[in-house]
Amino acid sequence: MKQRKKNLSKPDTRSSPSTASTQGENSTFGRWPTIFLVVAGLCIGLFLSSRISATKSSTTPPSSPQRKVRKSLQETLGKRLPGVNGLVKRIRINTANRLGPLKNYPLYVIDDFLPLELAENWRDAMSKEWNAGQGDDHGAWQFTSNNNGSANHNLNVKTRGNHNIQIRKEVSTKLNLQQRFAYRKWELPTSHPVVEDIYKYMESDEARRQVERILGFSSEEHLMNKSIEIFVTSYGVDDFLSSHDDSFGSDKMATYAFVVSLTAGPTWQEPFGGELSFVCSVPTQRQSAWCSDQSLSPTFNRAVLFKTADPPGPHHRVEPVRAAAAAAGFARFGYTGWYVRARDGLTQDAMKQRIRATLGTDLLDEEDERSKWEKRQA
Repeated sequence: MKQRKKNLSKPDTRSSPSTASTQGENSTFGRWPTIFLVVAGLCIGLFLSSRISATKSSTTPPSSPQRKVRKSLQETLGKRLPGVNGLVKRIRINTANRLGPLKNYPLYVIDDFLPLELAENWRDAMSKEWNAGQGDDHGAWQFTSNNNGSANHNLNVKTRGNHNIQIRKEVSTKLNLQQRFAYRKWELPTSHPVVEDIYKYMESDEARRQVERILGFSSEEHLMNKSIEIFVTSYGVDDFLSSHDDSFGSDKMATYAFVVSLTAGPTWQEPFGGELSFVCSVPTQRQSAWCSDQSLSPTFNRAVLFKTADPPGPHHRVEPVRAAAAAAGFARFGYTGWYVRARDGLTQDAMKQRIRATLGTDLLDEEDERSKWEKRQA
């Protein structure tokens, strides 16, 4: 009896060997379906993934460093438009005109604007004339300023001729320091073959239609078949064009300016100067908090287009060319001109009169100017 009580108070929970073996076998067998399903799922996933990758590789061209570089250049320089040479970039700047601030003013920058052979021929012809002499003798190039060197009050009367150059340079620089409109540069006479060729091309249907596409004109809107005026220019060391807005005294006339760079020598670098800058810090108004200058480098075969009237265009200037440019063999050649819309109904002569009223005109033609100067010196 004592032994039985002991067994009842402490029951034996140990399983027998045969029972433990049966339970282990049942547990292991129960896990096999789960393991099988997991492995099968992994295999199917890997198989489908490989098939999808193979399909993509057969339909999508592989990327390459060259492809990425082209995309980067496209984003940097602009986009191609139908019927337009080069890459067009439409940028917006904060600037000002004589009426006040201009926010998000559009500029159009076109690289490779001209057919390459044409651009190179014009640049080489300009360079040949520029290097024809020494010192201030630059072949057919004529020194151009808006003063005749006599006094500061003689403002905005264009003087184009190779006489009294040093004095005219000094007066132009002094006027600029006084924050008055001034310029000093070199121009080719309108009778020069390069100037005639540039006029002929820019007034052609090909060039005007290209500019219309860049500016986003509708099919009913066109530019006049004659450009208003074109200046073929070279900026030597310390030459500049001070801040102005090309409004030509009219707020309603829709005029469009084009500035084309045909620089010679090495690729432009910042120490060379000569940038085309759009500014809002003009003497007639205070610097605004949002104001920022936008400068565009004079890159070979680059064109800049912008509206100069209706409303008046932005203030802009050509920064002085520095001595580092000449030392490196860099020459800032190019040309500037204007178009007007056909629907504005202005003749070319009327447009030129407006330009002369604002920008000034030649005081005398070159021969008369030279002879009168020589008589004064006698």
